[in-house]
Amino acid sequence: MAPDASPHLRALGAALPVGLQRFHGDAGGRTVSGQARVTTGGVFARVLLRLLGLHLRDGKQPLDVTFIPDSNGTIWDRRFGTGRFISRIEASGIGFLVETFGPFTLRFRLTPDEDAISWTLQRATAFGLGIPSFLAPRIAAREWLAADKAYAMSVAVVLPLLGLVLRYEGELYPPQVNEPD
Repeated sequence: MAPDASPHLRALGAALPVGLQRFHGDAGGRTVSGQARVTTGGVFARVLLRLLGLHLRDGKQPLDVTFIPDSNGTIWDRRFGTGRFISRIEASGIGFLVETFGPFTLRFRLTPDEDAISWTLQRATAFGLGIPSFLAPRIAAREWLAADKAYAMSVAVVLPLLGLVLRYEGELYPPQVNEPD
């Protein structure tokens, strides 16, 4: 595997579903755009999101994601309408990705099937300290190639005692390439 391969390709190699290889196979910097449907939880969830710097509003909105490669992974700069969420994703062994944002680090097991990838949270830390499983977020995440060839995703974050914090679903479309005449 090339050292500059994307985190998904480094984590899954040939197991990366064919439909997602084009989207995740490119380790270079790029921006893709689409639409997202965002749902935030109650008042406490919205306060928590704002404390984390995530000023998101509910409803359908534009979504732009810029991928910026760095020495070991890729920075994902997601812009939801007026909100923004930046994290760094890197491979962490065969079948695992680690996502870091602010003081939080989340380690996910990636489970590919024929045309999709499911993400399962394996471990969460805050400020380098493990978060006990009974306090850790419950994250349901899946990505696939939609019928119209768009990259599609669904992510839900639930906290014990607090309930739904954030859910977003959407599609991203690769930049249009103009064929030469």
